[in-house]
Amino acid sequence: ERNGAMGVQVSTGRATYRDANDNRLELEITDMGGAKGIMALAGFAGIETEKETAYGYEKTYKQDGRLVNERWDNNGNNGEFGIVLGDRFAVKLSGRGEGLDMNILKSALSSLNLAGLESLKDQGVKNG
Repeated sequence: ERNGAMGVQVSTGRATYRDANDNRLELEITDMGGAKGIMALAGFAGIETEKETAYGYEKTYKQDGRLVNERWDNNGNNGEFGIVLGDRFAVKLSGRGEGLDMNILKSALSSLNLAGLESLKDQGVKNG
């Protein structure tokens, strides 16, 4: 899917995976392309938050220079784990199901070639 607004081109790819127990994972990769500078400013601002409730939690933090967001809802047994790579690519894995937890989401996302995707951060965009 490609969208453009105010001269900024954004592309998104999505995939859904489901197992025999109806546990579901949804992968979304967004290429911010021309909005790379905006993503860098958001990361530079040091947006770090943490909120915990009786039902789950949400937190945003920096890890190895990357902006990370995780959210888990115990009631619905669902959550998201996302990371911004190279101030350009937003990679998010959402999951829902009785057999899932945040560790599974983190493990599944880390099994992707994130470094390979991050190495493309300057491809196809104008710098400066």
